[in-house]
Amino acid sequence: LYQVELGNAGKQIWETAFYDSGNCLRDPWKHRAVHIVSESLLQKLQLIDPVLLVPYQSLGNKDGVLEVYEAEWLIVLSKGKTKRLTNVLLGKAEESLLKSKQYQMILHESVFEDGGC
Repeated sequence: LYQVELGNAGKQIWETAFYDSGNCLRDPWKHRAVHIVSESLLQKLQLIDPVLLVPYQSLGNKDGVLEVYEAEWLIVLSKGKTKRLTNVLLGKAEESLLKSKQYQMILHESVFEDGGC
């Protein structure tokens, strides 16, 4: 688990995120990484309108379409270092995915160089 800061339009929030080396989701047009977040996190950042609809496949859902939003920045704290990303894509998770978890975000595998995709 990692501490992250997300920011958008003057709002900034700290959350706990899970690093998933199997999260290889990218937008199919520009191939940008998509991090998965809870709906409540999107509400805290006041992200209302999706910027993309991205098709995806997962273990629990063979075919689906994910609403994707854009935030201004994401900072990941890891082993005393910080990694800052700008113009990050955030896909809205199905409610059951993050329910009762210790985290509200699943980081894309590309956040760390040892990703599995």
